[in-house]
Amino acid sequence: MKKADSNKFIGFPKIGEPGTFWMYPKVMDQYWYTLSGSEQKVLDYLLRRTFGWQKPKDQVSIGQFAKGLNGRDTGTGLSERAVIRALDMLEQRGFIKIQRFIKDTGEKEINEYRLVMSKKQKGDDKNTPRGNDKNSLPRDVGNTGTINSSSINRNSINRAIREISVYYKEKILSGARCSDYAKRNIATRLEKDGFTPDELKKAIQNFSEDGFSMKKNGHRGIGWFFQYEDRVEGFKNMTPAEYYGE
Repeated sequence: MKKADSNKFIGFPKIGEPGTFWMYPKVMDQYWYTLSGSEQKVLDYLLRRTFGWQKPKDQVSIGQFAKGLNGRDTGTGLSERAVIRALDMLEQRGFIKIQRFIKDTGEKEINEYRLVMSKKQKGDDKNTPRGNDKNSLPRDVGNTGTINSSSINRNSINRAIREISVYYKEKILSGARCSDYAKRNIATRLEKDGFTPDELKKAIQNFSEDGFSMKKNGHRGIGWFFQYEDRVEGFKNMTPAEYYGE
């Protein structure tokens, strides 16, 4: 590949299959010279929390970047001010995108940091149905009935939504409501993004089996879980309780 002649980042590669050993993204070989020491340390930490855990994004507090996560790691060792500056520069240079959350009271919440992924090449994944993924769940998972995973159509969307929401309540949050917002998000993942019901169940199952994810986000609703394609993809591909397990 031709050496990059500009500072524009081309994006991280597709996250690896579950169970594979984490390898540092080779694409960074062309971009280290663009980063300061603090920017590299912050990006390294974020890559371990995302790419190294089979997911494209994570919510990380500034304190965690600086000092680590509850004794599980020691963070970057930088001051919080240096971390904030580094994150701003990484966003400006196109390595990450930051989703900033603010409560109704105006109080800031923990931000979500997403890796900028490379765009799919022409023809990628167009001829391979998601249902052929070797990690799909068996058709009888959840004991809530089955759906033809290879031919989701308008007539079966409502049934799929009901099935998936029931499975979410069984595995993650019994009191979760399948609001109109949640229904729209599930429908989008099925119709627009091409996930099968079995794959969405796989994402739910992986999440439910990971103690850290359940402790951190198990209180969130169905709409949040299915809000973004890459969030669902990350949960589908995650290997539960490897890095943050007790």
